[in-house]
Amino acid sequence: MRSSKGQLSVDMFFAMLYIVVLITALTTIAHNYIENQRIIAIRFQERRIAMQVAKIINYASTLKNGEFTVTYDIPKIYILGKTVPMKCNIDIGNEDINVIVTYEGSIIYSTIPFVKPNGITINNGGPVKCGEPLTIENI
Repeated sequence: MRSSKGQLSVDMFFAMLYIVVLITALTTIAHNYIENQRIIAIRFQERRIAMQVAKIINYASTLKNGEFTVTYDIPKIYILGKTVPMKCNIDIGNEDINVIVTYEGSIIYSTIPFVKPNGITINNGGPVKCGEPLTIENI
């Protein structure tokens, strides 16, 4: 039998190609995993904030005797590997609470059902944002 140097070069080429494709695939999988974990963390924080806001509003609505003002500092949303908080808006409707974050051009939002009590006003009808105070007053 005779050995061919050309065959060895072709085998080496395919082995290197296989390694490059494998490394590229693993890198892509790792990157997608990290991005998915960031989105999951954002959604978890959004739901937590929405539930806290609903709880504070419901507690405040039980203070019907006389005038009251309740102020609550809404937490900020952070993601993995970043030290700057995300900008988010909170939409408090009559039937639900939406927490909305824009992350790398995508809108990520979480909604929880909520019945807004009668006789209260929230931030004088103005916008509600994460990291800012939420003011609840009776009408």
